[in-house]
Amino acid sequence: MSCPNKITQPKHTLLLIDDNPSNLQMLVDILRDYGFVLMTALNGKDGLQIAQKGQPDLILLNVMMPGMDGFETCRCLKANAATQQIPVIFLTVSAQIENKLKGFSLGGIDYITKPISEAEVLARITTHLNQHHLQHNLAKRLQAYEQQFGPLDSDAALAKTSDQSPPLRLKQVCQACDKLLSNLAYNPSLDELAHAVGTNRNSLSQAFHAHFGMSVFTWLREQRLQKADSLLRETDWPILKISHAVGHGDSNHFSTSFKRRFGLSPRQYRKTNDANNS
Repeated sequence: MSCPNKITQPKHTLLLIDDNPSNLQMLVDILRDYGFVLMTALNGKDGLQIAQKGQPDLILLNVMMPGMDGFETCRCLKANAATQQIPVIFLTVSAQIENKLKGFSLGGIDYITKPISEAEVLARITTHLNQHHLQHNLAKRLQAYEQQFGPLDSDAALAKTSDQSPPLRLKQVCQACDKLLSNLAYNPSLDELAHAVGTNRNSLSQAFHAHFGMSVFTWLREQRLQKADSLLRETDWPILKISHAVGHGDSNHFSTSFKRRFGLSPRQYRKTNDANNS
């Protein structure tokens, strides 16, 4: 079975919280060779303290633990300003939708069902780390620009800037992202997308590179693959329908792209997920 490439830069810190030492060791064995800095805790109380002091980039949190279970631990993490922004992925043997909804309502971003697959845990971790990094950077840039120029929706602020200025370009990046995410099957040309948000292709391309470190269509491809991941796990849609829903008219191309990103073909990925949930 192929797995995602080993991660060397940057070195992300993960906090693993599980009351079972064997489960913790298994996760450490899986993750230690991929460039992660690992912290561990055997209960929720210790996990809260380590999270606050260590500020990990992501937390893997077991649901079923004595005393403070994973749900209560997550609630406390999200109630603390020092830890509320850290992404939390739950680890559970239960695939019941009620538990998943409870976890999401408490601020968790995803679930990994035991027994754990190396390919799946790496795919979910890297996907959410990448997404969190992009969102965090964009939010920081937006805050900095608004402190300097005022709110982006302010006519006075925009009047101070030209089409090439950072605040206006940021607004256009946000508009372009909203337009693309509202319909992932939409396949605009770069010129068409730029025109729709009131700029030109060069300015929009430069702005995406400045804010995301990637091109418009590299960013879009990642969003499509993340959506496909969600649809494969949470729906029984045929793979061809999922392919079309995320903008791939060619299911073979979709399968190749998905396997390159997650280490398994869509069919293998769904089969593995179904087996873990059975």
